Amino acid sequence: MNFYISFDGNNLVAFIFSQVFTLFSYVAIAISYMVKKRQHVLMLSVINVIFFAVAMMLLQAWSALGAVGVALIRNIAFLINDSIRVKKYADSGKIAPNEKRITKFDTIVFVFVILATIAITLILNFTSDYMSDLDWIFSFLPALATIAYTISVYQNNIKIYRILAIPTSLLWLIYLIYVASPVGILLESVLLGVALTSIGFYSMFEREQKKIKEQTLNANE
Repeated sequence: MNFYISFDGNNLVAFIFSQVFTLFSYVAIAISYMVKKRQHVLMLSVINVIFFAVAMMLLQAWSALGAVGVALIRNIAFLINDSIRVKKYADSGKIAPNEKRITKFDTIVFVFVILATIAITLILNFTSDYMSDLDWIFSFLPALATIAYTISVYQNNIKIYRILAIPTSLLWLIYLIYVASPVGILLESVLLGVALTSIGFYSMFEREQKKIKEQTLNANE
């Protein structure tokens, strides 16, 4: 998850380091589109949010830290729950099923993220000194992107995770264009390209696996 960076020109050092940590956060989320296990996706998502939180603190962008905090709680909660599930199957000598069962805990975290994200967006809007109609409308794009990403990690299908990366990235890209963030636009565009590429490679991999399976079945007949 990514947020628009506000820059105080009087603190060049903080700005430079914030951009470095922002870059690290994008690298982490880009790698997550290439891995195959949900646990690895969640681990990289935690790293992504931590790096971005550091960037926000360097810039003293405290208003963004609320949303970052929600994302961090979400990722850690899902990661712990998933790790417990995998360990449970490992201890019983069974292999964890590919499709994750949606538990009550998952649903609670999911609802919390949606409500908290919307609440934070509304609070920031109502406490702002001035917001135009366009500002009000575009301010909800990050919230929608956060909810879309939450849906993608709410389930265990890596293919769906990669597909939902497209609307998530597009929402952020539109928002970053509106707020005129060149660094954000560049990195988000690269991330979108990575997501599209990963979907292409994953589709090719699926076709190859299907072909091998069919050949194996034909050979055994």
